[in-house]
This record gives sequence, structure tokens and C-alpha cells, in this order.
Amino acid sequence: MIKLGKDIFSKIVSVAVAAVMVLTLLPGRSVSAADIDLSKKGSMTVIHHSADDEPLEGVKSRIYRVASVDASGKYTVLDEFSGCFSDSSFFNNGYDFDAWKSCVDGVKEYVKATNVKPYKEGVSDKQGKTYYEDLDLGVYLVISDNLVDKKFVHSFASFVYPVPLLERGKESEVMEWVYDVEVAPKKESVERIIDEEFVVYKRWSDSGYESNRPSEITVKIYCDSSVYKTVKLNSSNNWKYSWTYEPGHEWKLVETSTGNNYTASLSKSKDENKYTFVFTNTYNPPETPPGNPPEDPSEPVTPDLPSVLGAIRDLPEVLGARRLPQTGQLWWPLPILVLFGVFFIFKGIRKNSKA
Repeated sequence: MIKLGKDIFSKIVSVAVAAVMVLTLLPGRSVSAADIDLSKKGSMTVIHHSADDEPLEGVKSRIYRVASVDASGKYTVLDEFSGCFSDSSFFNNGYDFDAWKSCVDGVKEYVKATNVKPYKEGVSDKQGKTYYEDLDLGVYLVISDNLVDKKFVHSFASFVYPVPLLERGKESEVMEWVYDVEVAPKKESVERIIDEEFVVYKRWSDSGYESNRPSEITVKIYCDSSVYKTVKLNSSNNWKYSWTYEPGHEWKLVETSTGNNYTASLSKSKDENKYTFVFTNTYNPPETPPGNPPEDPSEPVTPDLPSVLGAIRDLPEVLGARRLPQTGQLWWPLPILVLFGVFFIFKGIRKNSKA
């Protein structure tokens, strides 16, 4: 929505009237005003208001002295701006306000292209006024920057203006030179569309298991069900990504890679026009059966054997046997016991034969 200022044309008309008054200064014309006092300094107050005529504080502006003036009111373009005009007496060519206005864009481009330094710079106060004092007399180009607030972008037209200005006296019909002038540039205020701000963070809940974190994770950002962007979060970007976008859209974030044994949860918050998404990845250690410590792969594993005594089964060669002794039983005494048994049997037989 564009709001046009109430006095867009009022100032233009006033300057036009002043320009018509200045026509009397052309050579050969009789004037009722005295000559310009070149020993004086002038001043210019630039008034910056919104389209609703509310004072605007903080508007930056600059003025450039484009032409000088002599006692009779004749203007001469300064050498610094001679490249803008084919005729150094441009501002004397009929004192046509439309001609003055038509030169503004060209002078602005010239200032930008040649990096001409401003004569003075200023910032508007709470009343929307910028005061330029102690000015050499002549013609000035005034350029104001845009001012952006929470609701509007306020812009101002550039213009040229003379110091002093020939006006009719307040208490008489005599024309007189006014050395302290006030002027308000044409303005407009355009409603601002404020972009919303978004940020996504990655948080880790894995105390003691930090080494298990992946080097990066991938997040897909959806705007109105369509993929807006796929981003990677890692230590180089501090596990963070931010963006701005115009309001009125629905956003959804999906983490497509969480890391081994991690589960991801998403929280969302809003502060004015800023949205914050936080992915928290929680580590889930693998479960270990009670009483059975994790196997050490560096140690050989002995296969399970049945508890039945004397069971026959295939065993690794390193065991050197196919019959497994019972717990606490030793094989090496067995041959000795057999020999002792045979010895005692024979001894008993001999003893019985003697009897």
C-alpha cells in the first residue's frame, strides 16, 4: 500500500512561485529587491516528514553546492559540476523551474559516478528537521536517504534549491532576499513487508559418548510441502543454519541422518517474527545381557559343550581330545591306577594259592 503525502505538490508550487519571482533578476529587468549581500552566509532547514506528515527522526541527507551566485542574482555552475551542464549559466536560462527539476537526476548520477564529496551532511532530529548552517550562497542539490521503520519505507525526492531565495516581504510588497530557507522534499511511504527469520540448531545429548557423533547431519527444509533447501549441519557452521523469508508460509524440518544409535527430537518456538527449530539427538547405548560382559574379540572363544559326561563331539585340535573330562577330573592318574589295580589282583591271586 502506498501513501502519498498531503503536500506533495504544495512545496513544488511554492518553489515554482519563487522561481517566477526570480525572473525579475534577468538582465535588463527592473527589480524592487536590493542586490544580494555576498558578505552574508545562508542556512537551509530540510524537513523530513512521513506521508502522514509525522516527523521522521534519523533521516540522513547530504547537500552539494552546484552553482555560485553574484550580487545581481546571476548563477554560475561550479567547475566541480561543469561536466553536468553544457552551459555554465544553466540556472540562468529563463529560471524555468521545470528545467531546474529536470537536471536533478543527471546531477545525482554525476555525483555518484565521480564520487563528489558533499558540501555538508546531516541527520534529522525529533522534529524531522536537518539544519545546514553557515552556507556559501548559491544553488544546492539535496539528496536524502530512505528511512525504514517497522511498518514503512519512507523515501524522499532529491531537489535543487537556491540560497538565498527571493520572496515577497511579509509586511510589504517589496521583494527581498531570504538567507535562511526551509524546504520539505516530496515524499512517499510504502508499507513494508517484513521477512520472517528462521534458525535451526543441532543439540547433542550424549554425555560420555561424544566420540560416537557423526561428523555432520542433514536436514531437509520444506516450505508449503515443497523442499526449500537441504542443509548440512556440522562443527564448521556451529551446527546451525539461518534464513529469512516472506511471511505467510508453512515450514517443516526433517532430519534425514541422525547417526548410529541416536534418536532425534524436534522442538519449535517463536519470538515475534523469529522462529527457532532445535533438533536434539540422544544417544542410546547398545543393550548388554545381565551378567554377561561384552566379548573381547582379541580372546579365542571356546565353543559351548554339553554337560553329559563323556559326550563325544568334534572339538578344536588345540584341545587334543574328543572326550571332555568332567569338572575336577584329571586324566593322567588313570594309567597308574590301572597298573596298581592289576598289581594288587595278581598279588591277591598268589596269596590265595599258597593258602
